[in-house]
Amino acid sequence: MNWEQLVAAFVGSGLGTTIVGLLFKQKIDRNLEIQKAFLDRASREHDRQVDTLAKLYEHLYKAQAFLELMSATARFEGERHEQYPGLFLDSLTSARDELLAGRLLIAPEVVRQCDALLKKLWSGRAELAYARDPMIVDVNQRAQFWDAARKTAYEDIPRLLQEIETSARAVIHGQETRLRA
Repeated sequence: MNWEQLVAAFVGSGLGTTIVGLLFKQKIDRNLEIQKAFLDRASREHDRQVDTLAKLYEHLYKAQAFLELMSATARFEGERHEQYPGLFLDSLTSARDELLAGRLLIAPEVVRQCDALLKKLWSGRAELAYARDPMIVDVNQRAQFWDAARKTAYEDIPRLLQEIETSARAVIHGQETRLRA
């Protein structure tokens, strides 16, 4: 039996086909494991994004609600309005901390929107402080600060918060490619 006959018998017996099949299977299994690891990592990353966005939105929404309550002209009997500034600051601080912790996880557009909202919340708080400042004796100037604070609390901030909600929903539900900067 010569070399050529041995190779022909080896290939013809199916052993060669089996070895080639095992080599392909090994390569495919390796590629499949790499793909599974990638998908697992992406899934964990998405879960962290969703957690960050949900917590961030909750804190921002609470801060907006407390700013509205602080700038309200009417008060209900038994309402403890002196607690609102502290609750507002707690919500704002929590939102800032959540944004700092998750800044690299969420889409840049959402980060920009959150930054703008945080600035607007601080601006609304400052306007309220000026409106209540006893050093400002001009009644018209105080009224302007009250009006600016109410506009910020009831118009500007809800609009910005709605933009954040829309962008966050796009990230959460898998449409974030349009949000990448």
